[in-house]
Amino acid sequence: MSKNKPERWKKVGHLLYLNKEGDLAFLAHEGMNPDKHEGVGEDYITHFGWEDTTQLKNVIDIKSFKELNGNMYRDNNRIYFHYDMSDGGYFHIWTDDPADFKMMGNYILYKDSVYYPRNGKVNADFQTFKSSDKLGILGKDKDHFFVFGDTVSLEQLKQDISEEQLKMLMEL
Repeated sequence: MSKNKPERWKKVGHLLYLNKEGDLAFLAHEGMNPDKHEGVGEDYITHFGWEDTTQLKNVIDIKSFKELNGNMYRDNNRIYFHYDMSDGGYFHIWTDDPADFKMMGNYILYKDSVYYPRNGKVNADFQTFKSSDKLGILGKDKDHFFVFGDTVSLEQLKQDISEEQLKMLMEL
């Protein structure tokens, strides 16, 4: 990860920047004000993962790169995930086989399984799982309700979300 000053970088795509040396970076915390968020500023991530030495410039197709939901991104060849943290977090390749990839709210439907980006595989029925962009973190299948990918009871859901959200979820 690089914590270089913003003036070193030129925007070349959605959250993607190049510097004079030809390095490609993903901008974490776009528009954050470090005066209001101690220790948080604009961080430019130039490599995948924490320990990976693979540079973004050698992998990402800038022209087709776009944002999905839930810190997920894609280009024509891969799906990416930005694990956001106060230090900028890390950026990694979620899969290099995007053919069966689909977002539903903040959930991922992929190869007969349901995933929540930060938590991994969800114990949900793939065939009956539902969510929406408006509900984002909320989902359901034929037998369960989910918040951030975790199974919750209807009683807990009623305490944690608005009546409007519950109605939208039930109508899916």
